[in-house]
Amino acid sequence: MDRKSLISKIMLLFIVIGAALAASPFLLSLRMPANAGEHFIHVPLSSISESEITVIDSGEDLRNFYRTKFLILKKDENFSVLRILANEHKFVMPWHSFWDPAWLCTEIILDNNLIVCGDSDMPEKYKSNWAWDRNGINKASDLSDLDVVPYQIEGMGLTIGKH
Repeated sequence: MDRKSLISKIMLLFIVIGAALAASPFLLSLRMPANAGEHFIHVPLSSISESEITVIDSGEDLRNFYRTKFLILKKDENFSVLRILANEHKFVMPWHSFWDPAWLCTEIILDNNLIVCGDSDMPEKYKSNWAWDRNGINKASDLSDLDVVPYQIEGMGLTIGKH
């Protein structure tokens, strides 16, 4: 083996080792973390009623002002999980989008199969606009729909956020 061929093989070895070392952080990040799935929210099915909305706090703060809450609705063993923003203990009722609140509602209720604000002091002009069906679709065309959140039924519980 001549000197040129030896230097070529050593250089090729350094290139392969360098490429492996450079790619290792990316390849190691593809593994599932040991705590995968712990961030999902698990709700016992027995705590979900057909006659009322079950409200679950996600524990997630958005911009240190809003919190994400989940509304769980049940009808004939079918579920809907919807996302709504809240400020402290009040739900954000949108003007045109949820980032533009027009009212902070203290209670969300089901009324004639529609999700509505149950506040008695709510401005009358907004009542017809703040009504969503069980799928989160707003009944007034110019206001935001509620976000539909994926879920899975696992055993005797509903897991929010899992596909």
